[in-house]
Amino acid sequence: STTQVQFDGLFPLSLKQLSPEQLQQFAWLGVVPEDVTLTQEMATTLWQVPPRVAGAILRTFSAKALLLQGMRRSCQRPSYRMHDLMHDLAQKLLTSPQHPKQDGELPGLGLTRAEAHSQLIARYHQKTEQGLWHTLPDDGYIHAQLTWHLEQAEQYNQIHQLLQEETPAGRNGWYEACVALEQTANFVTDVARAWQLATELYKESPAQAIALQCRYALIKASLNSLMLNFPPELIGVLVGIGVWSPAQGLAHIQRISHPWHKWLSLEELIPHLPDSLLEEALQVSKGIQNKDSQVLAIIYLSTRMPNLQSMARKATEAFSDPYFQTLAWWRLASQDIALWDKAIKSLSTIRKENQRAWILKKVATDIPSIHLNHVLDIAQEIEDIHALAVALGAISLRKLALEQKTLGILQRENHELLDRAKQIKDIYRRVTALIALVPIFEELWFETLELVKSINHEQAKVSILRQLAPYIPDDFLDEVVNITRSFESAWRKASALGILVKRRTELWQEALEATTVIEDRGLQISVMSHFALEVKSLLPLVFDAAQGVDRTYNKAVALSALAFHNSAL
Repeated sequence: STTQVQFDGLFPLSLKQLSPEQLQQFAWLGVVPEDVTLTQEMATTLWQVPPRVAGAILRTFSAKALLLQGMRRSCQRPSYRMHDLMHDLAQKLLTSPQHPKQDGELPGLGLTRAEAHSQLIARYHQKTEQGLWHTLPDDGYIHAQLTWHLEQAEQYNQIHQLLQEETPAGRNGWYEACVALEQTANFVTDVARAWQLATELYKESPAQAIALQCRYALIKASLNSLMLNFPPELIGVLVGIGVWSPAQGLAHIQRISHPWHKWLSLEELIPHLPDSLLEEALQVSKGIQNKDSQVLAIIYLSTRMPNLQSMARKATEAFSDPYFQTLAWWRLASQDIALWDKAIKSLSTIRKENQRAWILKKVATDIPSIHLNHVLDIAQEIEDIHALAVALGAISLRKLALEQKTLGILQRENHELLDRAKQIKDIYRRVTALIALVPIFEELWFETLELVKSINHEQAKVSILRQLAPYIPDDFLDEVVNITRSFESAWRKASALGILVKRRTELWQEALEATTVIEDRGLQISVMSHFALEVKSLLPLVFDAAQGVDRTYNKAVALSALAFHNSAL
């Protein structure tokens, strides 16, 4: 095009004004990828000059319009970036002959691309301690680009070696280096690049390729498994108390593959995000693969981003499933009380009674007093006694909290429901129905606990104890503790004891000891994570449990799912 011809004529003219040394320095910029930030620190290594000289060269190139100004880094030094056309010219000079064959052509470095990348890698390698890549100092560039440079230099085996480096403590070195810089996502990207290289190796060396593919498959499986074992609520807790930065929390969520789990995690994190990360959170939300979960995440985000609110309301109106629509209206009503009318209307159209009961239980603590009678009417349409008890129990607690009704009045209103709940044949459903009513009828405690004892399925007992824990009277705590101690499964016993830690802090040591015999590391970390939700002082112990993973490469890398890091590391 005419424009391209004009650029081709203009840029070489500006380059001809450079000294031979400056021209070589410009040519070296062709070794970096497009759209990266150039810093004084990385330029020091690239050009092998002192930092002040590197800064002066960058300023000179910027003054000559060969570089564009970038955003200032935390150290307040300026950064730079390259226009695409300037990058193309630098790449051309990188491989052009040192002695041009035609007049008017600029001398280049005469390197192949692989040679150029190899030289840059060698310069960075000199900055390591004992040749270990994870000891590289941060220059705002190399940790995000090292595996790319290794691939361009065709040093594929070095990528696999990089991901196997260990610290003196036996932890994965490159993972820890990335986490320390709050660049955990880089580690995941590097693993993905290594996996692709292993796939391409198959024709040349099937045995080695299969071994590498198995390793990276295990890493991926471990990442996915431990992501799901990490409770969404814990992400909000970690960020809220400063163990993680908001950026670390968002990076963790970005790697969650399960759509529903990803949405729930975003829901917990959104209140803790600074305004500067909201746009990035929006992009994470848009990346959720399930449409319903994606829309819910964006709707929840709209409570922080006013520019999304109009779209959020339209998206909520468009939901065909009243279950999801009610969840969305409920969240939007937290910002605009007038939307409770829409939330309740949507709620009334939910046909599945268990879903209606679950939603009623979830929203009951927020329902404005003027809407309680309408919600009560909707709940009373439920025919299933179990679902009805769950819904009415939640509404009764809300009335009690708002002082609309006394405990005595609520007992009289729900007495018939209690009699019907006691007739439910399925023991698990009967117990959970009674649990919903036990805050109103305190005399139910003895009967309810006797039923809990008669349940054979330990996981069902754990679930029931989790629902009971906030309400258990002190007089019954010893009996509940004895129920948990009778569990045969180590992880279920630990889970149950952990649920009671907030009520009996002296149980925490016993609960922790129970985790030490759990053989499945994912289950152990899951249990410890739930402990941390109950008692935040136990958060460091979750990290300690994770670090107990055997010193094999695959298990060490699996720790990256936790992304759990503190200043002591």
